[in-house]
Amino acid sequence: MSVFLLLKNNAGKITETSVPVGAAQVVETSLAVDTSTASAVFVDLLTLSITITGSALLLLATVSVTNTNPSVVSFAITVDGTQYVGAATSFTAASQNRCAALMVKVTGLAAGSRSVKLRWKRTAGTISINPATAPDDQHAALTAMEV
Repeated sequence: MSVFLLLKNNAGKITETSVPVGAAQVVETSLAVDTSTASAVFVDLLTLSITITGSALLLLATVSVTNTNPSVVSFAITVDGTQYVGAATSFTAASQNRCAALMVKVTGLAAGSRSVKLRWKRTAGTISINPATAPDDQHAALTAMEV
């Protein structure tokens, strides 16, 4: 049995993919401490390692973030340093919350250990994710499934 997903790539193309129910393995991590950045270039937010025996990963990240200034906040998922999907959200005023979700199926990987990262940057001010002090409002999570 498979689940069918519609995925949108960076070029805006929507493709259909199937994912077997019961992935070979699932590795996940989430942010546990309040974290901020004022970086205008991508920096690491979450990192996980997964050792695969096949050639494909289904990757999912979800975030809820707050800000100090009007800004555009961007997120990206990378595998071994190569970016596969990105998303951005805009803040029109200070002290707002925004959410983003990223999903991509990466194929053609060689068997072995893979480093998967969720990265983030902003255009102005400071952005924060505060799962310790605002657990009902803010989070960051990254999941890798070998499929």
